[in-house]
Amino acid sequence: MKKNERCIPIVFYVSLGLFLIGVLLSVLYRRFSAVADAVNGSVAHVLRFLLGSITSIAPFSFAEMLIFSIPLLAILAVIISFRYAKTGKRRVRMLCIILSILLPLYPLYMLTLAPGYHTKTLDKKMGLSADPVSAEELAETSQILLSELEAILDTITYKESGASENPLTLKETGAEIVKAYDAFLSEHPIAKNFSSRPKTIVLRKWMTYAELLGMYTFFTGEANVNTTYPDYNHPFTVAHEFAHQRGIARENEANFIASLVCTYAENEYVRYSGLFNLFEYVISAYARADREGYKAFIKTVDPRILGEMVAYNQFLEPYRDHVLGEVSSTVNNAYLEMNGTVGVASYGLVVDLAVAYYAR
Repeated sequence: MKKNERCIPIVFYVSLGLFLIGVLLSVLYRRFSAVADAVNGSVAHVLRFLLGSITSIAPFSFAEMLIFSIPLLAILAVIISFRYAKTGKRRVRMLCIILSILLPLYPLYMLTLAPGYHTKTLDKKMGLSADPVSAEELAETSQILLSELEAILDTITYKESGASENPLTLKETGAEIVKAYDAFLSEHPIAKNFSSRPKTIVLRKWMTYAELLGMYTFFTGEANVNTTYPDYNHPFTVAHEFAHQRGIARENEANFIASLVCTYAENEYVRYSGLFNLFEYVISAYARADREGYKAFIKTVDPRILGEMVAYNQFLEPYRDHVLGEVSSTVNNAYLEMNGTVGVASYGLVVDLAVAYYAR
């Protein structure tokens, strides 16, 4: 080692300092929601905007490219270690350099997506009552959503399988969702909008086995969408990942906002996607709350809607009960609980918000 070569490089101390700032922010978010709200609407928004805008230039997913690069980078690190780190000091220096690259990911997370998990909840921001719902309210909300769906069914094209067909490309879908967010946020200023594009990924089949319709990657600011799923999921999923991109981190809130934003779109299929996904959430809860009432209700549903549901279940059949799905659910549950939500069960809270919005 050269005499002027530091054992621990200065960049490591910089990265460690950033990591400690991330730890401090984590503590502040959990203790003071006002801090989380302030950061989420300022610094975090700017970072999400910069990352999302820069990565939107390319049609491919930078996040997936980085994942593909990990094995190559690991091999390269091993080769460099063997050739360079021949002494104890050099091994320490090599380790510090690797940590200098990894440590800033934590404060980046704390300054992009994390504050959204600790802000004031969506029901308070929108003036909604998220109290537990009754079977009667579920029945009323189901009927409202069914009526709105039936009003646009004639504009939707269906395949022989019963599945609907999205006339838009993923890029066009993203553009429609951005405009829908403009319309929604003009009435409900709960976040800040910006132009971005969704990304499809190469590993989408494996994402399907893992039961993932999409993923927001905070370190690239990208909304990644699994286009293997039936078309009616695509606009909703884009809107969901865009919600994360705009600082709405909690899953139940992102699901509800995604459905609601889609209904503000000019395109009928985008509206159909939002209404259909919310309809599925609500009638599923209705079936659990009042089985007999649900049975009577489902007989009144248009066959085209039922056909979409049947086609979706047929699509899922080859992917059910795969080990990737179990692992994904376990990891996702742990991640949600770590961020202060109630885990996977939080997805069900979207029904409470839907009832509060439509029936109350």
